[in-house]
Amino acid sequence: SVTLNNETKANVQFSINDIPLITQSFKGKYYQGRTLTISTNGKNGVWKIVKQYADKELIEQTEDTDKVVITADQGTKSIKITFVSHS
Repeated sequence: SVTLNNETKANVQFSINDIPLITQSFKGKYYQGRTLTISTNGKNGVWKIVKQYADKELIEQTEDTDKVVITADQGTKSIKITFVSHS
């Protein structure tokens, strides 16, 4: 599963694989091994990515960018992506 949340007060337009979202959040399923690109409407920010595996959790952070590219690798149970703030 994939979850996207906006933790800023700013109105940010998100797109997933170049498909615009009509809300500030998303929850759905995505295929393992496929690339997932999440972008904003040009607003840079800090992205927090949490990948949950059966036995561990991996936390990554990407700063000062308007998009992140992730892949659900083997064993990934869920991915939570949070847009924390923008510069």
